[in-house]
Amino acid sequence: GGHDNLDELITSLEDLGVSDLALLEAAVTTSARLIGAVDPEIDSGVGVIAFTLLQEAGAESRGSLGVGVSALLSGNGLGLLRRLNPFLSPAQAQRVLALVGGGMCAGTRAAHSVRCLGLARDLQRAVAELQHFTKTESYEDPVTGEALRHAV
Repeated sequence: GGHDNLDELITSLEDLGVSDLALLEAAVTTSARLIGAVDPEIDSGVGVIAFTLLQEAGAESRGSLGVGVSALLSGNGLGLLRRLNPFLSPAQAQRVLALVGGGMCAGTRAAHSVRCLGLARDLQRAVAELQHFTKTESYEDPVTGEALRHAV
């Protein structure tokens, strides 16, 4: 019946939330790694070594979700990423933007799933209380604590 459908909905929302959070985590870690990556086809010499040393010293961006989001929302995201890391290939920069966009979508859907999950659990409790009320012909008002009778 309806109670089984609510159980299925709750299970689906829980699974979706776990899946979306895993996608978000992967997008964050992969995009941050890519933002700080060096494409050896662009430069495999002194520039790469200098850039890597500056990253280690904290003087160059290692990449973060914030950087990716800023680039995604920028009118020139690829250019911004390439300015932050001149050794980032255009394909890597494009992948960063795709990962960040996907991560933002997954994070948004995870947040909506959590909100819906709470509502579904509230509905499940209300249905259980209603079923109990119709079986016992009495119900305790949650606000007043007053015993109510079900008219049969």
